[in-house]
Amino acid sequence: MSRNLVVVLLACIVLGLAIYLAFDIYKTAEEEVLTRFNECQLLIARRVAHQLEMYLAGLTTDLQALSSLPSVQYHDQKRMTVDVLKLFDRVRTIHVTEISIYDEDGTALYSTTARVIGSNLPRTVLEWAKNGESKGRVYVFSPIRVVAAEANQPSPHRPSYHQWLAMPLYQETIDDRYPKPTERFAGILSMTTDVKELFSEQFAQASAGTMPQQAWMMAKDGTLLFQSEHPEMVGRNIYQADTRCNQCHFSFNHAAQMLRQTQGTVEYQLKGYERKLAAFAPVQFGNILWIAVVNVAYDEVTSFERKEHMKMLWLLGVVLLTIGFTSHIVYRNYRLRETAEEEAKNWRERHVLEEKIHESQKLYRALFDQSPDGVLIIDPETMLPTIFNDVACQQLGYSREEFAKLRISDYEAVEKPEETKARIKRILSKGGDEFETKHRTKQGEIRYVGVTVRWLELADHPLLHCIFHDITQHKQSEQQLTESHTELRRLAEHLRSVREEERADAARAIHDELGQALTILKMDLTGLQNKLSREGGPLEQSPSEKITSMSRLVDETIKSVRRIAADLRPAVLDDLGIVAAIEWKARELQEKTGIECKLTVEPRDITLDRDRSTDVFRIFQEAMTNVIRHANASKTEIGLRLRDGSLVLEVEDNGRGITKDEISNTKSFGLLGVRERALAWGGEVAIHSAPGEGTKLTVRIPVSGPAAA
Repeated sequence: MSRNLVVVLLACIVLGLAIYLAFDIYKTAEEEVLTRFNECQLLIARRVAHQLEMYLAGLTTDLQALSSLPSVQYHDQKRMTVDVLKLFDRVRTIHVTEISIYDEDGTALYSTTARVIGSNLPRTVLEWAKNGESKGRVYVFSPIRVVAAEANQPSPHRPSYHQWLAMPLYQETIDDRYPKPTERFAGILSMTTDVKELFSEQFAQASAGTMPQQAWMMAKDGTLLFQSEHPEMVGRNIYQADTRCNQCHFSFNHAAQMLRQTQGTVEYQLKGYERKLAAFAPVQFGNILWIAVVNVAYDEVTSFERKEHMKMLWLLGVVLLTIGFTSHIVYRNYRLRETAEEEAKNWRERHVLEEKIHESQKLYRALFDQSPDGVLIIDPETMLPTIFNDVACQQLGYSREEFAKLRISDYEAVEKPEETKARIKRILSKGGDEFETKHRTKQGEIRYVGVTVRWLELADHPLLHCIFHDITQHKQSEQQLTESHTELRRLAEHLRSVREEERADAARAIHDELGQALTILKMDLTGLQNKLSREGGPLEQSPSEKITSMSRLVDETIKSVRRIAADLRPAVLDDLGIVAAIEWKARELQEKTGIECKLTVEPRDITLDRDRSTDVFRIFQEAMTNVIRHANASKTEIGLRLRDGSLVLEVEDNGRGITKDEISNTKSFGLLGVRERALAWGGEVAIHSAPGEGTKLTVRIPVSGPAAA
């Protein structure tokens, strides 16, 4: 018995919960209906406001066109009547009741309504029109109360309200029939509209089915301009309410809210009336600000939803009752136990996961904020940073507030915006990139930056994880080192040139001066010897032998002088060129060392400038010196060829070979000199060797162009 009671109790609880959910669904649906209806009503109110603004703009255009006519500016009564009536016939269909013209003293000269002629304007209106700043402007005055005197007009007990638009007249139109245009004030042009008819028509057109009596208009100062439901209240002000107003209104808070906000929706209720929904929007034109209001009964909006809700509630109750009794009895204990275990397991797992996430967030934030480089996350669509550390701000000299508003193009100094977009597309396609660029700081300084970018995707939205490493100091050091190397090479080139010039001068002096002197000495000694041989006897043989010995010594001296001069700078290099010089040197080395030297030249007429010839010859000398001293070779093949605009010198021997350590040894000044001479002309040096298989030296030097910096 108790078990059945428990089942019934649980079923009632389930049913009550279902009813509560149904009621909650109803409230949610009702709120959604009200929200959408308010949005629709707000659109209607905006449409009314827009149509009224367009209407006033059209009337302003008509006034400006009429004020520019000569007949109006100069008060030509005959033509003025024709011009005004022509406009009035056109605009009377849009609720314009009269057009009037006043002189400079504010007296009505002409009007489409006879009762206006001769009346005077208020002094405040006249003072406004005479103000020079009012020229060309239209002033809209609040609706004025008019009690008609004609039989066809409303009775004095039911006054009508008209809207008055005024524009000052100045004599400005150029016309041969009138004097020269001036800036003199000539009067006031006005146009009057029927407020009730105007507002009724505008509300009816804009509401698209909403009844006209459900609309009203209010001025910014609280004056009621139009009320379709209570026309007797037109002209009253909410801030001047009396005891009679409290008979219908609980309060005027809803109207005060409209005046404060000027646009939106509000609910209100009058005594003895049902609750209403109102949407309001501002009408702004020139000096006026009106509030257009469209309202409807609250119950008319929600009645359909209530009917549907009751049907749904009945159906839901039956279904829930059936399901509750059947499923709960069968699966009660099983589901409760399983659910409890699963929830406990999920809670434990969730707790552990939350702790891991918390620790990961702490670790990530520590790494992010304490990184020595600028780290930031950039949205590729907006180019704006979403997350960044202080180092990124400090690198560019911005505060965090300023940096959050910077796009990539604001500090990128190398790439154009379209190039940056193209790079981002490549990064998104291949997953990342590393490159160097330049950034412009807030102070205008250019900094070198190494950028590492990786592509991330969070919540199906791609992001860029960027690391900015400032390499300005490294770049400056690298540039200084490059400049230092350049200066050293220039210095070495200068010293080499000076040394070669000195060698050439020394060789020329030894050859021309010392060689010439020794040659003359030999000629004198030979002549002396011949003379002594002819004149002397046996006693003179000893001096003759001495002279012969001296002559041989002189010959040897001359040979030594020539050899020294050739070693300093061979004359054949300057006289016959690089090919002849290498042939002479190869032949000389073969005679002295016994190493076979085979020379191949292609083509035979290779011609180089003086400095290149010198360096190529010295490279050949150094290569052959290494062969003689270290290679222990018996044969050398020498190649001198022109290939693709470069001179290629090859020296290959069959000696013992050379190891990698010997090639890279910094104390190997011979190879170092070969490399420096080649690099001075933008050339390159290659050495191929293996122990026991000989060595091949290949030097490639361009045959034209200046020396490398």
